[in-house]
Amino acid sequence: MGRLLYLEGIISSGKTTFANKVGSRLNYRVFKEPVDPEHLTRFYKDPARYAFNFQIYLLHKRIGIQMLAASESLYSDAYRGAIVDRSLFGDACFAGMHHDAGNIDDLDWQAYQQALSNMKFMIWPPTTLIYLRVQPEVAYERIQRRMQEENRAFEGGVDLSYLRELYKRYEKLIRDAARGEFPWSHTLEVRHFDWNSDVRTEAEWDMIAAGLKG
Repeated sequence: MGRLLYLEGIISSGKTTFANKVGSRLNYRVFKEPVDPEHLTRFYKDPARYAFNFQIYLLHKRIGIQMLAASESLYSDAYRGAIVDRSLFGDACFAGMHHDAGNIDDLDWQAYQQALSNMKFMIWPPTTLIYLRVQPEVAYERIQRRMQEENRAFEGGVDLSYLRELYKRYEKLIRDAARGEFPWSHTLEVRHFDWNSDVRTEAEWDMIAAGLKG
């Protein structure tokens, strides 16, 4: 039986790089976050219209990813474990923000919460929850830079106030997980990394991966 890692952090926290660097060293299969530029562009242009549809789309994509990741970590002969780049629970931080902002009405929010509640009991518990803690101001600078370097114009709708609110909700999520407030929390190891620096040496990546080997 391999290990199953959930990787969480606000937008532009460095999750993709972390997952790839650690996954390659530990021979863990990396399950990337489902990014669809068409959905994102439409959502950022008119969140009041598309927030609920977008969150439901992500909910179903993520439950499929998490179930496959759990299966890989349990039964795969090709990998020693799996890393999931953002889970259902991290994504719920975004959904909650849109409900509070009025982009998702109360009735749709109840439907979302019911679906999420049902899905919580469908997944195999993760071994470790990794949280990359990045200050909103640092994440905002990274977003501005990668919009220019990677042609990610759809992220232009992410402003600093959005990131600050997301940061608050993520901090609560991690506290709740550490206190055992999720169905899978009682067996969970929570690991925090202060991740405000962009640069890591290969030796540093080796040490990080070794610390997560279990």
